[in-house]
Amino acid sequence: VLLTYFVFIALINAYNLIDGLDGLASGIGIVISLSFIFIFYRIYDYSIGILAISVVAVLLGFLKYNLSKQFRIFMGDTGSMVIGFILTFMAIRFLYIAGQPNYNIQTAPVLLLFIFCIPVIDTISVFVIRLLNKKNPMHPDKNHLHHNFIKLGLTHVQTSILLVIINVLFIVIGFLLRGLEINILFLIFLTLSISFVTILRLLTIRITNQTK
Repeated sequence: VLLTYFVFIALINAYNLIDGLDGLASGIGIVISLSFIFIFYRIYDYSIGILAISVVAVLLGFLKYNLSKQFRIFMGDTGSMVIGFILTFMAIRFLYIAGQPNYNIQTAPVLLLFIFCIPVIDTISVFVIRLLNKKNPMHPDKNHLHHNFIKLGLTHVQTSILLVIINVLFIVIGFLLRGLEINILFLIFLTLSISFVTILRLLTIRITNQTK
């Protein structure tokens, strides 16, 4: 029960933290929901699959206006936390079904890390950077993944698209390697995540130093 509370709080806030650019949170939410549509279809949980389809439909409708220049609307904390709650609920549901004897999907927890990779990596990386800089981990700054890509010269839309593509690549890798042992799969996720953040930080520092 305590672990479930922690997962809800962590993932809801992680999803909320990536809502820093137009189209980013909604794009990531669509990718995650599409993953759950596929998962719940495969494990015959059609009711939750319909919920995932509904989230995709809602976010597509929102994305149209979020990226509009004439009628722009924003998700805000309330919107991102509601969507984060629904996505986390689907994640917990998947973990519950994966633990049943007739399924017994042992790698389910790590597969969720691949599915939620951008929110998870972004949250952990900014917290680590803040702690290394001896700052309050809850204090806002501009060390998020999307801030680093913007420092590299990408536009807001380009950054959102690139992060969505990276999330898709993580999901594909996780799906293709799902048959491995859970420890090995987690080590692969950890290696990919650290490599991604390290390369991005080094490029950002290099570009920043060159522009000074």
